[in-house]
Amino acid sequence: MKNNLFTYADITNNNNHYFERIRELDRRNRTMVIIEPSGAALGLVRHGVRKGYNVIVFVSDFQVPAGLEDIEPQIGLIVHVNLLDLANMQAVLHCINIDLKILAIIPGATHFVYLASKLTDVLKLPGLNINHVMKLTNKVLMYLTLERVSVSIPVYETVICMKDMEEAIEKIGFPAVIRKVDREGFELANNADEARAIAAQVFYPNSSSKEEVGQTLMYAQYIEGRNYILQGTTIKGKIRFFNFAANDDATNPPDAELTKQVQDWFSQALHAIQINNCVFHADICIDAENKFFLINISSAMPESQLCSEWKVTDEYHYFDFVYHAYMGEPTYEEYKPIHRVVIG
Repeated sequence: MKNNLFTYADITNNNNHYFERIRELDRRNRTMVIIEPSGAALGLVRHGVRKGYNVIVFVSDFQVPAGLEDIEPQIGLIVHVNLLDLANMQAVLHCINIDLKILAIIPGATHFVYLASKLTDVLKLPGLNINHVMKLTNKVLMYLTLERVSVSIPVYETVICMKDMEEAIEKIGFPAVIRKVDREGFELANNADEARAIAAQVFYPNSSSKEEVGQTLMYAQYIEGRNYILQGTTIKGKIRFFNFAANDDATNPPDAELTKQVQDWFSQALHAIQINNCVFHADICIDAENKFFLINISSAMPESQLCSEWKVTDEYHYFDFVYHAYMGEPTYEEYKPIHRVVIG
């Protein structure tokens, strides 16, 4: 049996292998594109296959994604394409969209959020709007947006050179969170030497050169308090699925009153950034005075497979909410929001 791996040329030239595979797929089924799935997105692919969707997986290497080998025959298409070449991506999508009407394009990892948003715009699909995606992918723009609507954030400084780093150290002190403005993840600095070393690795990646590399960092106050993770989906500006847990104790969920307070507060941030028709992941901190701080938001599914166990009912699962979010469709019992989820 032939495998389901296809190249750009296979699809744009309508070769026999591709044409035969298209004839095997049921065009009445919903067609979803997932770009380079990893972590929880592997479970999303599996769930889509179980639901009978035509799941199209885009990959940068000509191979079945690790962890999906056993269901390769059930995956609609696995397409090897240069994910950095937008023109090629558009050409492949247009061909597939003619043969199988695409309903959603979903990033399989955080660094494909912009690409998925751009391609969503090309096909005029629901999903995260390209005009607002930079408020998620650029942390300075995110903080500026949140400041305008009075959502509490850590004190921060933008750092583009070592001189700026010295000024940030002087103004904010320690401990401090240092992150690249266009990347997820951060490093914690407990003193000036650690902060300088982190900055030097970014600005002078080549230790033999004294020429600074053009990068921008955010140097932010570290908030002491209780740290929580918010995960969920939003459709047309409203939260439809909301999972709220302490990031160091998932077995002891917050009570219903605090959950509702946080969701109402967080909705203000979502509205400001205009996160619609996608998933979200947010890190927040509640300090000793019970003040809520929003540390970071991204459009990302959990990195682990833990969410594969998130069931709302026997029939509805977190992954159902993910698919429906990117399709811009409500789901589940009169489309009421889920404030809390039972794990297991």
